[in-house]
Amino acid sequence: MTDLLGAAREMLAALWTRAMNNELTDEEARAVKRGCMAIALTDKGIAGVSPFPGWRER
Repeated sequence: MTDLLGAAREMLAALWTRAMNNELTDEEARAVKRGCMAIALTDKGIAGVSPFPGWRER
């Protein structure tokens, strides 16, 4: 799992560089969004990345 997270972070770093150079495609932008969410969920769990407590009940 650690190797997978490391690879995801490397991919996001490369995409971030492309974004800062205004070279990012729409598909790469979606990959950044999905990758960041996947890492956050892995690091913090669903409760740690929820927008606010109890958001699913509303």
